[in-house]
Amino acid sequence: MSNKRIGCENFGKFYTEGKVRNRREWRGVTDTLYDYSRWLHNWITMAKMVSKPRNIKAMFRYRWMANYLAVPHMVDKFTMGLRDEALVVAAKVVALAVLSIAGSSATGLFLYVMASIIYGLYKRMGSLLVMLLVPIMIFGAPLIFMLAPRNGFVGAPLTVAFLVSVLFDVQNLRDRIRTYQAAKVGL
Repeated sequence: MSNKRIGCENFGKFYTEGKVRNRREWRGVTDTLYDYSRWLHNWITMAKMVSKPRNIKAMFRYRWMANYLAVPHMVDKFTMGLRDEALVVAAKVVALAVLSIAGSSATGLFLYVMASIIYGLYKRMGSLLVMLLVPIMIFGAPLIFMLAPRNGFVGAPLTVAFLVSVLFDVQNLRDRIRTYQAAKVGL
C-alpha cells in the first residue's frame, strides 16, 4: 500500500530553484496572477490603514498592532493548493476579512458582491464578457449605485445581494466537490 494520501498528488507544485522561489506555489498563469493580485491588494489595504497618523502612533505603542504584518502569510497558508472557484471564493473572503479589520466592512461586502457578479458573468460568458463590457457597465450602473454603501451604512439591497452572492459561491463549490468526487470514483 502506498504511503500517499488520496487526492493529494496534485496539491500544488513548488518552485525548487533559488531561496525565495521555493516558498511560492505555481498554480498556472491565471490562478497565480489572480492570487498575486489579491496578495497585493491586501498589502495596499493594510498600508492605507497603517498610514493614518493615529495608526502609525498606535503601531509603535501597542505591540499587538504588529500582528497585522502576519496577514499576507495567513492568506498564503489559507489559499495554498486552491484553484479556480475555490481560490476566488477564498480571495473574496480574505478581502472581506481584511477590510472588516481595517474598519470598512461595508466596502468589503460591496466588493464581495461585485466580485461575485463579475466572476459569475465571466464564468458564464468567458471571453465574450470583454466585448459586452460597455453594455454591461451602462445597464449595470444603476445596480452599482443601488448597492454601493453610503457613509459606511449597509442597506437592505446590499445585505440581500451579499446573501445571494454567498449562496452562489456555496452552490459553485458544492458543484465542484461533486464533480471531483465523481471523477475520483471513475478512476
